[in-house]
Amino acid sequence: MEMIMSDASTASKEAAPSPETPSPAKARLRKACLAFIAGTHESRRPGALHFLWWAFLISLWWCTAASLPFWNMSLSPLSGSLPDMLRFGLATLGCLVFAHMFLILLYSELLPLPAAGAATAILGIIAAVAFAFSYRYNAAMTPEMIQNALETDKREARDLMTPQLLVCFLAILLPQIPLFFRMIKARMRLRIRARMALLGICCAFLSAASLFTDFSGIAIYMREHHDARYFIAPSDAAASAVRALTTDAQSGTVERVPLDKSPLLASSRKQGRPVVIVTVVGETARAKNWGLSGYTRDTTPELKARNVINFTDVTSCGTSTAESVPCIFSAQPRSGYDKKKARAMEQLPSLISRAGVKSIWIDNQAGSKDAAAGIEEKPLAQILPGKVSSAVCPGGVCPDGALARAVKAQLDAAKGPTAIYLHMMGSHGPAYADRYPPSFQHWGPVCRQSDLRQCQLSELRNAYDNTIYYTDSVLASVIDALKERSDLDTALVYFSDHGESLGDDGFFLHGAPYAIAPEVQKKVPMIIWFSEGFQKRAGVDLKCVLRKAASPASHDNIYHTLLDLNGVSSSTYDPSLDLMRGCEKSSGS
Repeated sequence: MEMIMSDASTASKEAAPSPETPSPAKARLRKACLAFIAGTHESRRPGALHFLWWAFLISLWWCTAASLPFWNMSLSPLSGSLPDMLRFGLATLGCLVFAHMFLILLYSELLPLPAAGAATAILGIIAAVAFAFSYRYNAAMTPEMIQNALETDKREARDLMTPQLLVCFLAILLPQIPLFFRMIKARMRLRIRARMALLGICCAFLSAASLFTDFSGIAIYMREHHDARYFIAPSDAAASAVRALTTDAQSGTVERVPLDKSPLLASSRKQGRPVVIVTVVGETARAKNWGLSGYTRDTTPELKARNVINFTDVTSCGTSTAESVPCIFSAQPRSGYDKKKARAMEQLPSLISRAGVKSIWIDNQAGSKDAAAGIEEKPLAQILPGKVSSAVCPGGVCPDGALARAVKAQLDAAKGPTAIYLHMMGSHGPAYADRYPPSFQHWGPVCRQSDLRQCQLSELRNAYDNTIYYTDSVLASVIDALKERSDLDTALVYFSDHGESLGDDGFFLHGAPYAIAPEVQKKVPMIIWFSEGFQKRAGVDLKCVLRKAASPASHDNIYHTLLDLNGVSSSTYDPSLDLMRGCEKSSGS
């Protein structure tokens, strides 16, 4: 009896399903979910929904993690109102995610799937690069910034590359890689690809629907912060790269059109002592830290001792070298500046040269950005004699202090009207402490890291102020070289191309879109100095120039002021923008 009951009990246990074993229906559901997430099924060919899932995951990653700087910027004004923040945030996120999904599905429909996967991988890399620079340096991926990056030399690029930048890049890139490989390896039937087209249309519709859930809020924000879109990765960064590359390619084939076919040099400049005008293009100097303009630190003691005329309120044409320098030497004002048109027009140095003024551009930066097209342009290391260059410029990298030597050589060769353009390394970041010799470390301790966020703001300020202190010395040495030549009538004009952010309002470096850039990136120093011979020759009324120096000025004034100082008359000249107008006994004397 006991044996029979035992056998029955054993049979009962064997017949009962184990609680740890899932039912067949649950197992199939679990397998289907895992296959959906993985993007495979029994035939190992992904379906349209699988591809949609991949597009969603990638788009969500791009529009959240990779676009974090955009969200920091756009949501902070709404921090006081949670409902407004949620409405704006969800509407914008939905619009962006579905728009990127539509983009992915669109080119996946048009291209072979491996090519579409490769295109997605490229966009993912762009998103990672854009995030790294936007997050670490608050740098928007505008076409001008991309152009600036393309024209950056090796030493500038080396200063920007930090371990922290690499970490930011990999943090965005690595999570995307498995999906990239799945898309590249994917194979899909034609009927399923047709479904993808329909899903793409649905994504476009959902993107538009998301936009209209808070259309007024999004429209108002984007109208007031037009350049905020450049912080959205990767679509706007990719568009900026295409625009920059297209513009750069076109610039090499465009023949510059002279705006004035017959500029004339004043006859008085062909007689008597040669007139030499030195134009110094500074780099990254901001007016806020310029001693002559009232800064708490005396960063410009040498210039103060030389009685230069300091302009206290000067606004730049752009916030990067690639944007500002071509604009400065263009006849177009900033308000109507068109980069494409400017690239097709003759720049000021070439026009002055055609009038009969011997001209040369001496560069200690990353080139003239085409401002010197049409005249002689040489790196500073090539201007100096061989032995001097080897000693002063190891590896071809020269300190700005060597510019005075180059100027002296040009003065020795000046037999008639001469224009010398100097392009400084100046205060170019982020390695500010490398921009001046150790003997010019007047303030300390200083930040010696390229990753500026790791520095104390006081150390950053100390390093930057030392660069201005060195620039002061460099300019003073060039002025002294001019003063020594009593056989020449000379003048010097200095201005910076743009300013710099040193942690101001969370910004670092420069290159922010002009509409949202802090004032410190747009306010720059400018000075003018005249030799006694030039003052007498041109009849310069110093009191008149000093009065003008106290009034607002901008880079728009430089083109027309340099025409006047060089004694060139041109149909492009606008007397209302000439800072010397009314302060000389006669124009062009």
